[in-house]
Amino acid sequence: MIHRIAVPQEVRPLELLDRVDYADAYEARTAEARTPREWGDLIIGRASPAVLALVRSLHARVGRMRLAASGPEHPLGWHILEETSSRFVMGTEGGIVTPRVVILTPPGRVVFSTVLRYETHSARSIWFVGQHVHRAVARYLVAGAVRPA
Repeated sequence: MIHRIAVPQEVRPLELLDRVDYADAYEARTAEARTPREWGDLIIGRASPAVLALVRSLHARVGRMRLAASGPEHPLGWHILEETSSRFVMGTEGGIVTPRVVILTPPGRVVFSTVLRYETHSARSIWFVGQHVHRAVARYLVAGAVRPA
């Protein structure tokens, strides 16, 4: 089961953005021991291609995010900003919002956190609607990663 949790204290000090206007985090309990990067690969790799296409389209068209070609070094077209044994950080530059995703792997859990900065005056209004889609997709992605293959 996926639970929404407070953004872990480890995420805020990373200074991924100069300002955070929105943040959320989702957690799943798991007996599988994987690196944060391995969880990141599963989160995307086990998702439906249709969902991934929808997400990418929303990022590019609605969010006006600058995306690279999708591939191992650019999951969903995002850039890998940091990869360590304790965290995996992805991000992209945005037109409306600039997002960062942080995957942490505390013992027995995988945590998927999102932080973003609003870039335009209309961003808050647009994200008010978009956050509902984001939350549903985040839960779906984490749930897909932790279910048995």
